[in-house]
Amino acid sequence: ENALTEMAVAVGAKEAYLVYSPIAAMVGNDLDLGMGAVIVDIGAARTDIMIVCHGRIFCKRTIAVGGVNFDYAIADYILKKHKVQITPDIAESVKKKVGTVWVGNERRIAEARGRDVTNGDYCSAHISSEEMFSALEDPMAVLMEGICDAITKIPPDYVREVFDTGILLSGGGCLLEGIDRMISGVTGINTVRLNDPANTTARGLAMLASRAAAVAENGTRNISRYIMKAAFESQGGEL
Repeated sequence: ENALTEMAVAVGAKEAYLVYSPIAAMVGNDLDLGMGAVIVDIGAARTDIMIVCHGRIFCKRTIAVGGVNFDYAIADYILKKHKVQITPDIAESVKKKVGTVWVGNERRIAEARGRDVTNGDYCSAHISSEEMFSALEDPMAVLMEGICDAITKIPPDYVREVFDTGILLSGGGCLLEGIDRMISGVTGINTVRLNDPANTTARGLAMLASRAAAVAENGTRNISRYIMKAAFESQGGEL
C-alpha cells in the first residue's frame, strides 16, 4: 500500500490515499456506511468481497476473478468446442450479447469471428446462450467459492442484520446476466446490483477525494476504516 501511494506522489500527486473499492462503491451509491451488508465488487481482473456492519470491516477477501476472466473463459470454450480462435475483444462482445449464468426464457445466438485452427482461415462460430453455462463454469465456481467463504466470517451477532440487507454487487463484472440470481440461489441471500455498478466505485472515489485528508490519522494511507468509523460516529453510533 505504501508503494502505491509513494508512486502516486512520485508522478506528481499532491497527496495519495487508498480506499477499498467496496467502500468507494457504497459511497458512490450514497449508502449508509453503518449498515450491515456483504459488498462484492467484481472488477476487470479481480473481485473484492467485504463484510461491513456498524461502521466496521469484519472481512475482506480478494480473488483473482473478474470480467476479463469471463472473456478468456468464453474464448477458451470456443477454441475447444468450435475450433475457432478469437480475440478477447470478440469474446467480450459475445459475453455482452449472450453471456449468462442463469436459465432464461429466450435462446440467443451470437456470432464469433476468428481463425479456424485447422486451416488458419477466417471463419465464424455461432454460440448460444445455453453454451455459456459450460463456458463460464470455472470462473463462476471460483467466484462463488470466495463469496461463500466470506459469508462464513460474518460475526454471529450481526448475521441477521447483514442478511436483511443482503449481498450488494458493484463493478462492471456484475453486469453479466443472471449473476445476481446465481449468487442468491447458491447463498440463499438476497442479492442486488447497486445503481450504475460499472461507475459507482469511481464516483465514490471522487466524492471521497475532498475529505480524505480530514479523516486520515498519523500518516495513514489506507483510510478505509477511518472513513467507515467517521461516517458511523457522525450518525451517533458507538464502535
